[in-house]
Amino acid sequence: MYIYSDRSRGPEGPHEKRVITLRPSQRPSIGRSIDSSAQRFRFRLWRPGRAHPDSIGSLGDVAALCSPGPTAQEEKLARTINAAIALARKATSSLPAKAQQDLLTALLDIASNFFPTGFGVMDKDGKVVLKSVRPWIEASYQRGQTPNIPFRYEVQLFLSRQKSDFAAGDHRYQGGRNASQIRLYSNRLAGRSVNELGSVLIHEMVHMLASLRRSLEAREGQAVADAFPTTKAAVLLNSNKFVDHRKVLERHFATLLNHLEREHGIIVRYTIQDRTPASLIAELAVEEVIAYVFDASVSVAMAGVEAATTAKATGKPAIKLARGFEPRQFVKDYLRYHWISDPRVEAAFKTQGVIQVLKSMEPDLLRLVGAVESNLTP
Repeated sequence: MYIYSDRSRGPEGPHEKRVITLRPSQRPSIGRSIDSSAQRFRFRLWRPGRAHPDSIGSLGDVAALCSPGPTAQEEKLARTINAAIALARKATSSLPAKAQQDLLTALLDIASNFFPTGFGVMDKDGKVVLKSVRPWIEASYQRGQTPNIPFRYEVQLFLSRQKSDFAAGDHRYQGGRNASQIRLYSNRLAGRSVNELGSVLIHEMVHMLASLRRSLEAREGQAVADAFPTTKAAVLLNSNKFVDHRKVLERHFATLLNHLEREHGIIVRYTIQDRTPASLIAELAVEEVIAYVFDASVSVAMAGVEAATTAKATGKPAIKLARGFEPRQFVKDYLRYHWISDPRVEAAFKTQGVIQVLKSMEPDLLRLVGAVESNLTP
C-alpha cells in the first residue's frame, strides 16, 4: 500500500488519493482437466513430535528451539481451545448430515495435534519464538496402472502475540512448501467462551482444508480432490458449485470499489493483470461464506451439547443459542479482516453512499448463504 499526493474533491470534501495494492497470497492455480482415471484414494494424517526432522537452517530456528515456551496465559488459552475441540467432538453426532460429520472429524483430527500442546508461538512482530508441530496429510492414489501416487500437505498453527484490530485468526497458504499456516491472535481470543474459541478454530481449519483441496485439484484434477477427506465431505469444500453466486458478488464488489475510488480517493489494484480486485474478493468471499456457515452450524450443535449438559446438571430446561447472519456486517468484517483494513476505509463504511452499496448486496449475499446451507445436507 502506498500514498501519492493528488488531492481530489468528492461530495464529502477534498481528500488525498490512496492506492491499495492487493498482492495475492500464494494460491494453487487450478487449470487441469478432470482426471477420471484416478480410481483409488487413501488419505492418512501423520503426527510428528514437536522436534521436526528437517535440519535447522537459520538463527531464527535456533532461537525458537531455545524459547522458554508459552506464557501462562497462552497455556490457559490452549487448554480452553482443547476443551472446545472436546466439545466439538461430542457435538459431531448432532450434525444432521454424514458430510458435516466427516468434515468436522477430519479437521478436529488435525487440530488436536496442536492442543493442549504442539502449537507454536509468534511474538508481537510475527517472529516465531516457539516452533509449531507439523502434522501432514498424505494422500496416495492410483492413476491408471500407476499406484501410490504421493501427495503431502503440511499444517502449522501458532498462537500469535501480534496486535490484530479485527481478525481473531487467519489462514495463510504457503505455496512453495505446499503447506498452511494458521495464526490465532491471543489479544482477540482472551476471555472468549469455549464455544466461541471452537468457532474461530473450526473457521480457520475449514479455510485450511479448502486450500488443501485446491492444491490437490491443481495437481491431480477434480476427481482426486472430490475424494478428500471423504467423498461426502468433499462436497462441502467445493466452491465451484457457487460460480453463479460468485459472478453476482463480483459485480457488487466492483460497484463498491468504484465508489470508494470515485468518492473517497481509495484506489484498489491487483498485482495480477488478468484478474480484477473485485473478482478475487468475490472468489474468496464465497469460501468465507462456506467457512462461516459450517462453523455456525457446528457452533449451534456445540451449544446444544452445552445446554443439554447444563439441563442435566441443574434440572432446568435446555436453552440453545443460535447465531444469526447479518449480511452488511459480514461484508464489512470480511473486507476489513482480509483486504483493506485502512482507517479511511473504516470512515468510508460509515457514509451513506457506501451503506447504500452494501445494502444492495444483502439479497444476493443471503441467496449465497441459503445455497451454502442447502449444500450442507447433500
